[in-house]
Amino acid sequence: MLRVLRLGLLSLLALGLAIEAGAIRPITPPAPELPANHAWLNGAELNLAKLRGRRIVLVAFINTASMNSVRTLPILNTWWERYNLSGLMIVGVHTPDFDFDNDPITVKAALKRFGVRFPVVLDNDGLVWKAFANEGWPGFYLVDHKGLIVFDRVGEGGYKEFETEIREALNRFNRYWAPEKLALVDDLPKKDCREATKPVYMGARRGQTINWNVTPERGRDLIGARDGETGYKGKWTVERDSIRIGMDNPALNAFSRVIYRGAAGYAIFGKSGRAGRIFLKQDDFWLHAGNAGPDVEWDDQDRSFVRVKETRVFSVVKNEDDDMHELTILPESEDSRAFGFEFSNFCQAPPGRG
Repeated sequence: MLRVLRLGLLSLLALGLAIEAGAIRPITPPAPELPANHAWLNGAELNLAKLRGRRIVLVAFINTASMNSVRTLPILNTWWERYNLSGLMIVGVHTPDFDFDNDPITVKAALKRFGVRFPVVLDNDGLVWKAFANEGWPGFYLVDHKGLIVFDRVGEGGYKEFETEIREALNRFNRYWAPEKLALVDDLPKKDCREATKPVYMGARRGQTINWNVTPERGRDLIGARDGETGYKGKWTVERDSIRIGMDNPALNAFSRVIYRGAAGYAIFGKSGRAGRIFLKQDDFWLHAGNAGPDVEWDDQDRSFVRVKETRVFSVVKNEDDDMHELTILPESEDSRAFGFEFSNFCQAPPGRG
């Protein structure tokens, strides 16, 4: 709730109000208004002033290229289905992380793929993010029928508590009678989560990718390198947000690798022009049914790959252990791009769930 306190203080300062020494700071500050003239998906433009007195509002900062955010979309969908007709409006705020995810067509396709039906504003200039002083994905801000922020949370977890706050806000608004049980019976487990590598970025803006053509001696010994280290071999171009292969690669001699640990691994791939295949190995072996993510296919030689038709997140690998692994990507054709990788621990992705 510290962000709520800070938002309240900022709101008073913005109004030019002095705070006396020893005065109690408000813990329910007014919610910043949503900016006008922004693109909206799944509905027409909304503003909080018109919703005041008519709905309680959950402002949810999401990003369809961030697994921390993607994992919460089924939860938001559940709340939308259960509480929308009882007075809850969910407003998704999609603030981009990469250059590609400020494209409305890309975001619309991702929202459809994840089954999101609530309205979403494209916050490409970050105005909503800044107005709420948001600090990461996912970020949830509950606005009551008076237009006040009554609860907030940044990061995964705590869903039971947040759903309870939604029901209490609905009750204050329209005397909503809650069903006996919460929609979310289970929350993220807290024990034996084990280790997972932090997000790995491949582009020049945030990545530190090693060119093995320059330092070939690092290639086979990389498994002992630091967690999250990446490298590539062949004709690759390091771009702002990605690395792009600059050659057709039918023999799969050019590749990129990342060292990681985690229960599940996800890759952000893209392709210019026609669709292409990016082949995948783990620890120098092709993936199999036991460790492949749901987006993986196999060719007639049992070689594992994902089919890249658009830039998006692909679920590529799952593990029963949190040992260090080496994931290798081998694009088949020119202009395939790798933007980065994310990994889940065993609480976020239990065994058997990709």
